[in-house]
Amino acid sequence: DVRDEKEYKTGHIKGARSVPVNDLQKQLHELEKFKEKDVVVYCDNGMRTSRITGKLKKLGFTKLNTLAGGLASWEKSNLPLVSK
Repeated sequence: DVRDEKEYKTGHIKGARSVPVNDLQKQLHELEKFKEKDVVVYCDNGMRTSRITGKLKKLGFTKLNTLAGGLASWEKSNLPLVSK
């Protein structure tokens, strides 16, 4: 979930990690273990997702996926969210 922390707390997909776009560099050391694992990147509508996916590819992440339509699409499909 690449939305900001406030957005994440209002509702996110179960098991999602909060990695706001502006915090990517700070969290890279924690994310290294996911470089060769399936990773799904999402935001509200997909705009921030494409930006962060490009950066992650350059950093060597090999199995990146995006949530088509972002969290808005997830919610529209009545899929569950959790909040913190």
